[in-house]
Amino acid sequence: MVGKRHDNLLRDIEGYIAVLDYDSTLRNGSNTGAEDFFVKSDYQKETNGRYYNCYLLTKKGCDMVANKITEKECYATLVEYIEYDEEEKDIITNQS
Repeated sequence: MVGKRHDNLLRDIEGYIAVLDYDSTLRNGSNTGAEDFFVKSDYQKETNGRYYNCYLLTKKGCDMVANKITEKECYATLVEYIEYDEEEKDIITNQS
């Protein structure tokens, strides 16, 4: 979806986590940490039964990954994500 190989996306997310955990100035005094963006998990591939690492992304994590997309062909994904996010906000607002 973001135009990256899974292993490269994992590497990028682990880099974001390292910075978030290391540099408290990024949090501007809040208690926000890497776990507010990314939750380590795994999944089992049906074809071979092996388990692979992955991260579950919170909304903040999705925003971080989406905003780091720089390849031209990935802009469509970013636009789609932003539009989806706006639609979700409208649904939540209308339910209140």
